[in-house]
Amino acid sequence: MTGSFTAKDADFRQELANIYATPEESELTAMMLLQDAFNRLRGFRNEYIALEDYDFDVKVDTNKAKLDMNVGVGIFNDLHFMNNIRMATNKDSATFLWLLRNKNFEVEPEITKVVDQWQF
Repeated sequence: MTGSFTAKDADFRQELANIYATPEESELTAMMLLQDAFNRLRGFRNEYIALEDYDFDVKVDTNKAKLDMNVGVGIFNDLHFMNNIRMATNKDSATFLWLLRNKNFEVEPEITKVVDQWQF
C-alpha cells in the first residue's frame, strides 16, 4: 500500500519546519520515542498478538525526514507477519509505503526490487 498527502494546515507545516530546523535533535527524539514504544509493545504479548522483532532507522536533515521500520508480529502463535514501512516528509507533503507479508512465504523478487527502488 502506498499513499501521500499535501499539508494545507499552517500549524502542521510549522511543526515540520521546526523538525527541519533542528535535525539532530529531531532524529534523536524520534529514535527515543520509537525505542520506548517498541519496548512497551514487546512487554505486551499474549496468545493473541505479540511483537516478535523490530528494527528502524530515522534520518532527518534540513529538507526531509525518513523513517524505515521492519516490524515482526505474531498472531495466535501460528501466524507470523513482517511489516515493512517507509515514510518520508518534506516541507509540505508526506508519503508512505507499507508492505505486509507472511514470514512463512518467500517474497517475490519483483516485489523486493520495487520496494528497494521506491523513492519519496
